[in-house]
Amino acid sequence: MQLELLKAYADFVYNQMPVLDLEELLLMVKYMDDKLDEQRIDSFAFENSGKKQISFLLFQAVLYAGLGYLSTKALTEAGFQSRSSAQKIFFNRVSLLYSFNTCDDRLSVIQSLLLMTLCSSTTEARHWLSLATSFSKSLGLNCDVSSSSLPLRKKHLRRRIWWTAFLRDRILALGLSGDSCRSFIINIDDCRIDLLSLEDFDLDENVLNPETISAVRMRTDAVLCVERLLLCWHSNDHPASSFSSRDTRLTMVSQPIFCSSLDEWQFPRREHPTTTTTSTPESITDISTPDFDEVIDIKTQSSSGSDVDREYVDFIEYLQEELVK
Repeated sequence: MQLELLKAYADFVYNQMPVLDLEELLLMVKYMDDKLDEQRIDSFAFENSGKKQISFLLFQAVLYAGLGYLSTKALTEAGFQSRSSAQKIFFNRVSLLYSFNTCDDRLSVIQSLLLMTLCSSTTEARHWLSLATSFSKSLGLNCDVSSSSLPLRKKHLRRRIWWTAFLRDRILALGLSGDSCRSFIINIDDCRIDLLSLEDFDLDENVLNPETISAVRMRTDAVLCVERLLLCWHSNDHPASSFSSRDTRLTMVSQPIFCSSLDEWQFPRREHPTTTTTSTPESITDISTPDFDEVIDIKTQSSSGSDVDREYVDFIEYLQEELVK
């Protein structure tokens, strides 16, 4: 099931939310699943082997994001009663890991929070997005780092994360009603970097033949993402002067981007589009906002007969045992 969830994320979620280095993610997961050898038994050798480890928080967030596109057959074989039940279990895992402050890498936390905005409640999703935006600003993801010494691939990733947050903000605003529909979490003035471009997807570094189906799909997905951002940028409730041709943030994507053929366009399709995810908190006031240096003590209640409640209690006990160690 794990491999199927990762495939679902890569096929259907990444093109909408490219907040990860997909190639690096798959390599880390592959290394994690390899059989133990002498190098992995020696923890010091493992830490200095050059292999990166994915945080457990981010890994669970990726699995949760892919769950919405998993087949019903795979869910049934995994022992889940329904899709909504499975989504609630996986979302509880991610929220608990975040609440227990299990991840020290702030970039991984931001990536996880953005994936958590895929929950069904618009109000709750905006809460997670607000946290992700705040942490992104603290790391300077909204600022130009072209002159920094960061690797080019890392610069591209930081830009994709920020503009994904911008996209999510505009998309989630569509689910609001009344005067709140014009309330954005990210203001135009917060964006002090150039708009997203195809260069930020590292397509030229891909080892695939550029004429293969996979390569064409990757490029098409990147084009769609850039075009979505342009649409959201120009649809802001701001004066037209905000989008003048002299705005330096539009220079990298000032020319229209088109696909060579309509046959290249592919759109993800849910098996049950009416099924939505449910999350633990019932309202925005029930959601805690812990700092990175704090750990929240979560009290558990007696378990009921549902698989969600059993998983919730078991996972808390597991976290408590691991934290004691």
